[in-house]
Formats: sequence, C-alpha cells, structure tokens
Amino acid sequence: MNTSYRVILLIALLSLMGTGVAGAWGPTAESSIVTTAARLLAREDGIPLTNLMDDVRRGANVSSAELEELIPNASTNPIEAIGSEMFLLQRIYEGRVDPYLAYRLGVLGRLVARTTSPVADSDAAVQTQYASDVEGAIGRATLRPAQRREVDPRLYFPELLAAIAARREMIEADYAQGVGFAGVASQALSQDVSRSTHAVADVWHTLLSGRAPSASIGDNRVRAYYIGAIQYYTERQHTRETEATYERLAATGLRTPDMQKDIADMFYEAEMFERAMQEYRAVLREQPGRRDVIERMSEYYVRVGEEALEQDRLEQALDAFELASEVAPLSEDVQQHVVSTRQAISQRDQRRQRAEDAVQTAEALEAEAEDLIASDNPAVAMDLLREAKDIFAGVSDEFSQEYRAAQSGFAAVSQRLDQLRSQIMANVQQLSGSGESAAVRARVQANASALAEQALQDLTQAEYDRQMKQLADELTQRLDESR
Repeated sequence: MNTSYRVILLIALLSLMGTGVAGAWGPTAESSIVTTAARLLAREDGIPLTNLMDDVRRGANVSSAELEELIPNASTNPIEAIGSEMFLLQRIYEGRVDPYLAYRLGVLGRLVARTTSPVADSDAAVQTQYASDVEGAIGRATLRPAQRREVDPRLYFPELLAAIAARREMIEADYAQGVGFAGVASQALSQDVSRSTHAVADVWHTLLSGRAPSASIGDNRVRAYYIGAIQYYTERQHTRETEATYERLAATGLRTPDMQKDIADMFYEAEMFERAMQEYRAVLREQPGRRDVIERMSEYYVRVGEEALEQDRLEQALDAFELASEVAPLSEDVQQHVVSTRQAISQRDQRRQRAEDAVQTAEALEAEAEDLIASDNPAVAMDLLREAKDIFAGVSDEFSQEYRAAQSGFAAVSQRLDQLRSQIMANVQQLSGSGESAAVRARVQANASALAEQALQDLTQAEYDRQMKQLADELTQRLDESR
C-alpha cells in the first residue's frame, strides 16, 4: 500500500470515527438501499426478509435519536458501533428472523448505509444538499452486481472509506464550484448506491451466518434488546411473538425484578392486564412490599371491581376487591370496598330469598284454591286466588327467574278467577230459571241479577252463603204459597 493511499485511508477513518452521519443519504435513499439489501439477501441466502419488509423498512426509517439509543456510539464511532451491533444480533439470532430482529436489521442497515455514503464526512451544508438531490434521483440508480463478503468491520470498512474519501473530495468540489449534483455525484450515483447496498447485505450476511467477530457487549445490551422486542410486540398486539420473546429472555437467566416491572408496565399499557398482573406478582415475590407495584396492582383491581359494580356483577366485584386487599391489606379504601360489597351481596341475597318465598307462597295458595274448587267451595277459593294474585304482582323484576315465575303465576291466577266468575254467573242464571211460578221466576231472576253482580265484585264466602240461603228460603215460601 503506497504512502498516499495510507494517508487518505487514515484521514477518512479518523474523520468518520469522530463525526456524525446524520444527513448522509436522505430518508428515501436510505430506505431504498436497506430494502434492496433485504431482497438481495432473501434471494442469495434464502433469508425470508421480504416477508418482513415492513419491519425492515420501519427500522430503516428510525430517527437519528432512536438510532443512537438502539446502537450506542452510532454517531461518534460508527465502525465500532456496527461491530458491536452485529455481534449482539448474532447472539440473539437462533435460526429465525422474527419481526423485531428484522426491525433491528433495518436499523443496523441504516447505520451502514449512512456510514458508507459518499458525503458521510462532509459538512452539514453539503450533506443536506446532496441528500436532497439524491432523493429526486434515487429512482434512476441501478444496482451493480458484487460477490457477497464476510465483514470484519475493522478491516472491511477502512477499505470502503478510501474510495469514499476520494469520491467525497470530488463531490465537495463540484458543490463548491456550483456544479452540484450534476457533476461527479450524478455520474457516480449507481456506483455509490451499490456500494452502500452491498455493504448492508454483507453485514447482514455475516451476522446471520454466525461469523461476526467478537465484540464488547454487556448483559445490559442483551436485556435492552429483549425489552425493546417485547415493547415492539406489545404495541402491535403480537401476543404470540411477545410470549416467545419473553420465554427466550427467561432462558438467558438475565431477567431482573426491574426488568419484569418494566415488562409488566408494557403489558399494562397495551391493556394486557392479566398478563401484567402476573408479572407484577413475580416482582413482589422477589421484592415484597415494593410500593410502585402494589399501587399499580391495587389501582387495577379496584377499577375492575368498580366496573363490575356498575354492571351489578357483585361476586366479580368482590373477587376484584379481595385481590386488591391481598395486595394492599393496609389500604382503608380497599377494605371499605370489600365490606360494602359483601353487604350489598347479603342484602341482594335477602331480597332474592324474599322473592322466592313470595312465589312459593302464592303458588301454595293457588294449589289450595284448586283443592277448594274441587270440593265445591269456589267462594273461599276465589279469596285465596285473589291473595295469590296480589303476591305475584308484588314480585319485582330484579331477579329474572323469580320475576318470570311470578308473571306466569299472575296470568294463570287471573285467568282462573275469570273462569270462576263465569261459572258463578252461569249457575245463578240457571238457578233463576227453575221453579213453576212466573212470579217466583221473576223474583229469582231479580235476585239472580243482584247475586251475579255481587259475585263479579268478588263476594266473600259469608256474603255468598247469605245470599244463596235467602234465595232458597224465598223459593220455598213461594212454592208453599202456590199450593
């Protein structure tokens, strides 16, 4: 390697390691580079990234702040950051690219694309103008073929940086002289886009093949990855992927109570409440008395209980309040909820028992009335039926089973009373037509009319007997006089 080449390489490497890469390509170009790399890898290595293109693209479109949060030192030392992220994703990868891993590949791809942009180390004005110009021209770029390579970032990127540094100087000169994108930048666009695309594909190929060089990553990076994955899935309601990720985290042995608290909070925010409670309980087993967890759990169960109360589901409300009581036994508010709900259940049960007793009493009166009717004692039977009818009418609709029974009984008793009134009317009319004298018949008919009216007014047994005895006496007297 000649001296000038070494100087250019050293300057490019030191410059890239010490500056940001915020405006290297532009969002459309970066997304195009990353998604094209995904299609290359799907075709060449059989990795089904095309099925996860939305996740890859989402990762390629993260903000600079999000990129820096996910990949530490991405702006200050991108080569080292790429190496550590490669090793992290390789450690996570277990032969299947799930949606979150595809997303993180997209994030890594964006960093690689920016790092290999021809203006990655230019000043902000050139980066901004170049990115804007490329956005309008990226559709005209063509991908040039290249052999897939394994990437050791410490060796791979310096080789690219030498070509990047030489190209950058020419592009910067064109922009300084007013030629802008129409000069070298436009002519070399396909070559520069191809370089970045293949760099992304090479990085992915290396880590997914398990050949990424070792890098320094602590357990906290691994924990952060799984936390990020669970958050990614809970936000999208991907329950199966959430649970699979959680199981993988548990298998690492890296779970901590604080992690479980964070995960429980994610479940809670995603309205996966029972799953959240499960995690909160696990935290309390490790850290009994943890106030933030106790407050969250108690708050949840009280809310569930209050919602159940609004729907008159008292047992469910009590269950929820008792769970809150188990978590926060010293809370006066929770204990009051438990006591008042138990009282409400007791009072409701007493009302139901009264309704059941009322129905049974009315049904017994109805049965007794039928026995009296069979014994030719309809007047007393009518008194009992009227009493049963009043009892049935007094049963409220609070309890559907008892209410339906009462309504059915009320209808049956009402119908039976109507039948008895009709029978009494017919009997009296029949009686009024017997006898031999027209005068007697007239008297009977007159009394029959009065008697029928009284019957329809629900005569008591005593009044009924008195009227019938009077009618019989008068009939006997008239018969005697006629002789």
